[in-house]
Amino acid sequence: PKDTFIVGTPGCSFFSLSQAAVNYSNTAFGNQNAVASGLKRMLSIRHPGEVKDVVVLVGDGGIADIGLDMTLHSWFRGEKITTIMVDNELYGNTGGQESGMSPQGRIMNMAPTGKKFPKIPIYDMAKQSGCCYTSKVAVSNPKALADSVRKAIILAREIGPTYVQIYTPCPTNLKAPSHQTLKMAREAEKEYYAYDQFLSPEGEKYLEAMR
Repeated sequence: PKDTFIVGTPGCSFFSLSQAAVNYSNTAFGNQNAVASGLKRMLSIRHPGEVKDVVVLVGDGGIADIGLDMTLHSWFRGEKITTIMVDNELYGNTGGQESGMSPQGRIMNMAPTGKKFPKIPIYDMAKQSGCCYTSKVAVSNPKALADSVRKAIILAREIGPTYVQIYTPCPTNLKAPSHQTLKMAREAEKEYYAYDQFLSPEGEKYLEAMR
């Protein structure tokens, strides 16, 4: 943990991550990838030759809505950081408003007639914006989730930016019993959140050399 640095924003995950035994920085909402980029560069200068992993761990609002510009530009620049979206498809800590990642047509607190446009295709955008590895996975698939995060962090050390998009349904704001959370995630695996990975030729070669 001492060589891993988590960068987050205000949101649901803040309450748990700020208490975890990892290095954690809470940034202004949406600028996490800019902060992570500077942190990674600083660590590379301060600790040459040492492995220092910088991981952005933020919700869908921080990555795909308010922070979309800084997310994309960190990928365009080839920053060697891992970006992980915890996608609950809404703004969970401010009352369940729609986000860009909410499914089209879903009725929500701030969308009483249903959301008017589809989910932002950030998973596909990551592939086209310089990420050497991407994964889309639901929390109901823990083995694939762990494998995805591991690959993403390892590849970001040497090859370039990586992206993992995890579906984590919010039972509170989706008006569902908490014990139905995994069921909701499994249902999502049948559609948009079917497990998927993308690996660039450079990333594939790097992982193959490690075997």
